[in-house]
Amino acid sequence: MIKRSEEMYTCFFCERTKIRNAALGIWNCGSCKKIVTGVSRPAIPPLQ
Repeated sequence: MIKRSEEMYTCFFCERTKIRNAALGIWNCGSCKKIVTGVSRPAIPPLQ
């Protein structure tokens, strides 16, 4: 089982699968370097 912080999600801005959970409600994108706050998890599910 992979922890949610290790799963990759699709970024809201650049639409690449590079966003990770940094802390509860804080998401960092490794591609566009944006930080998204205030959501418990992204709306788009991770790739399996």
